[in-house]
Amino acid sequence: SGGSLTVHGGNYTAAYGNGILVRNTGDSQNKVTINGGTFIGNTVTTGGSGTVGPGVSYGLNVMGKNLTVTINGGNFGEKDNASVNSAASFYGIPGTDADDRRPQVKIHGGTFEGHDADVISVFRFVDVTFDGAVSVSNATGSRAALSVQDDLLYTNNGGRGSTVQISAGTFEGTTYGVWYSCGMDIFTLNGSAEIIGGSTGLQVADNIAGVAANSINISGGTVTGTTNGIYYDYRGGSVNINVTGGTIGEITSGGTTTRATYG
Repeated sequence: SGGSLTVHGGNYTAAYGNGILVRNTGDSQNKVTINGGTFIGNTVTTGGSGTVGPGVSYGLNVMGKNLTVTINGGNFGEKDNASVNSAASFYGIPGTDADDRRPQVKIHGGTFEGHDADVISVFRFVDVTFDGAVSVSNATGSRAALSVQDDLLYTNNGGRGSTVQISAGTFEGTTYGVWYSCGMDIFTLNGSAEIIGGSTGLQVADNIAGVAANSINISGGTVTGTTNGIYYDYRGGSVNINVTGGTIGEITSGGTTTRATYG
């Protein structure tokens, strides 16, 4: 049957832990809706040093399966506080039967901030959409507004790839707007979204494992940085970058085997 939770406001700050943890490992379908509030998490051992991963705490931490999480507003993380960790992390676990579903995270609004950390991190087995007035930014360090991460636990699972769809919002990172480091993930950018990096709007890592048929798809939005709009340096094979629209800054390749198409 499952359950539901709606948060309309309030302040949720953890000295050690997550501002809000949404977790389900059972078979029931559960729904969480956040309409407002402030959510700040902290991992004491890292002191806000920029460490991200499933074992780290966040303002919002979503994990498991059979979850629908809808964010309509709220403040997650705190840019000007060096003692707290980043804003949000999303990751799922493999299903064990045909009725299991990966987490669905739908972000229609909200402010997400990090200090010296990637602001939002997306890991395995999760579908994430940004389609409203979303603001994502950090304060310092060689960090990204949005980090699309590979997985360390399920490296042999070909179905681990997540999907990230962005059609609106502003993602402004101190070094990268978006850091993409898992070729199994499908990243789609369209609409009015803005991806802004201190040096690079979209950075494709050089150590990608696994490549989806259409890894990166850009048909709209803006991708800019002071040096590069898109930079890719994947020397281990090929990553599929499909650009058919949008406003893109300089596109630079540091590798020799990457395949990119620009329509």
